[in-house]
Amino acid sequence: MRKNNLEIKGRMRARLPGLLRRTGQNNNKNKACPKSDGPPKSLNQLASLPFGYPDSKPVKSNVPAISCAILASVTTGGTSYAFSLYGGALKHSLHLTQAQLATISSANFLAGFFSWIPGLIVDRFGERFSLILGGSIGAISLVYFWAVATKLVDVPRSLIVVTLSSLGILIFLAVSLVTGSVFKAISSTCGPNTKGAVVGAAKGYVGVGAGAYAILFESLGRKNDLDCLLMIAGLNVLATTLPAVLLLTEKLSDDVIVVDDLSDHHLNTMYLGLMGLGVLVVGQSVA
Repeated sequence: MRKNNLEIKGRMRARLPGLLRRTGQNNNKNKACPKSDGPPKSLNQLASLPFGYPDSKPVKSNVPAISCAILASVTTGGTSYAFSLYGGALKHSLHLTQAQLATISSANFLAGFFSWIPGLIVDRFGERFSLILGGSIGAISLVYFWAVATKLVDVPRSLIVVTLSSLGILIFLAVSLVTGSVFKAISSTCGPNTKGAVVGAAKGYVGVGAGAYAILFESLGRKNDLDCLLMIAGLNVLATTLPAVLLLTEKLSDDVIVVDDLSDHHLNTMYLGLMGLGVLVVGQSVA
């Protein structure tokens, strides 16, 4: 009889992850269980808990959210600092004066006065919605910027500077929305042992984003420097919008337990990728 009881307990423990997702079904059993020190810090810790863990809520790993955050962080810095890649071609194509070009290049920083709006959107609708929205708005604005710059869309000359400056502000706000989503995902899902490392990696990817754009544009064979805008728009979709659609679920709430499941392998992969990208950027700049 004792042997049969042990076998039954083993089967129940193996079924723990699935049972925890059935919120409310274990309430009666929870009364007889000892108090917990809080939600589990990893999936391994969760698997070692006794049957009837009191916080019987859906459990999610933070690895998909952090993967999306790191991918999206590459696109945030390059959009603002890659102006030098196409600025000369923009001036030549639209016959702009140096003062007009300087106005267009700096107007996007006026969006800083409204950067609190993306933060409110992230808090209200969550990281998934904000990444999809920010990546999509940024991509559409960049394509329209390219269409105006190449004269595919006819804009009166008196409105060219205003139009491109407005698009620049919209692009900057989209970047702010993505940036807010990136660091909200990190701060809300990482534990104290990994949060600093992941924030450092994300900031590193933000910094090398512009250099990565330059390397990729050169490798694709630059014919018209304005086509860089199309490349950046495509990367916004591939590295921001698409991963959020595929990897993230609905907005996380108090009814979901998110465990910090990042291992040393995950952190080492992030830093090796960052160092490799940094070597490429430095090598390209001194070549």
